[in-house]
Amino acid sequence: MRNLEILGKKFRRAVEEESIVKIDDAARISVARGHLLAAHENLQAMEAEEKFARTASNPFPHKKWIITKGYYAMYKAALSLLAVKGWTDKRSHEPVPIALKFLYAEDPSVANEIAKMAEILEDSRTLRQRSTYGLYPSREEIERGSKEIPELARKFVEKAEDILRRVIQ
Repeated sequence: MRNLEILGKKFRRAVEEESIVKIDDAARISVARGHLLAAHENLQAMEAEEKFARTASNPFPHKKWIITKGYYAMYKAALSLLAVKGWTDKRSHEPVPIALKFLYAEDPSVANEIAKMAEILEDSRTLRQRSTYGLYPSREEIERGSKEIPELARKFVEKAEDILRRVIQ
């Protein structure tokens, strides 16, 4: 119960700061579907970067894009899960995992899955930021991320679709 109170406090702060905003109730499903479509587009772009990385003389820039596109696939899938609950982000990616955990915390059929997905999203966001904005992200970090993120992203989007099917019914 204590964790839910803390999540609730963080969620309300994000709402007050307008980082997380309510969307029109009638648009929830169409917005969720739009985000899911964008998640799939990012997966396709990630897969194209994987192909480029395999054949490029310098694959390093492509590996950074694999991380970026994989993260955005997960992020858009996460937004689809928020949208179906009537919420979206406005200013920052940071509160999205908090909102996910809070909005699904009382649904025992998905709460644990969502909590794990939120952690994966947070870790992937950190890696994406380091690979994009870090002055000197290590080659090992980029190599590892470009191998791990694609599988995580595919599974994340697949899980989001599964949860949406269960929640929308």
